[in-house]
Amino acid sequence: MLTGEEIQKLEEFSFGKLLRQIKAERKISFKKMAELTGIPYNDLYKYARCEQKKPNIVEFYKFMDFLENSTDEFLLNTVGRDNKLVEIRHYASLLSPKEKGLLDQLNKLDEEQRNKFIDKTTALLSLILDKTPG
Repeated sequence: MLTGEEIQKLEEFSFGKLLRQIKAERKISFKKMAELTGIPYNDLYKYARCEQKKPNIVEFYKFMDFLENSTDEFLLNTVGRDNKLVEIRHYASLLSPKEKGLLDQLNKLDEEQRNKFIDKTTALLSLILDKTPG
């Protein structure tokens, strides 16, 4: 959940300022940016001119794709949070149902039991990997 301060930072965030910054950094026109993002030129131009105007969620995602940036990561950076959470979410999304089940079971253990399990599993994996040809 976001704190009141974080919500205020999001409210104060200027999409128009970001557009102007990216336009200057990449030395491209709004027409070219519209072509690359799939966001209509008129919309981009309105956002860039009006500090208060914000894109809809689809346009925001399109712009993040253009920047090759994760929306989660961008928003967490905007509010000043550590983006390790983004990495965790990314890797969690790649887990199979069996792997998620194992993690759920591991999380049910108390810290001492969990650390013992991890230590023993790490040692076992080291033995297996050392014996693997290759």
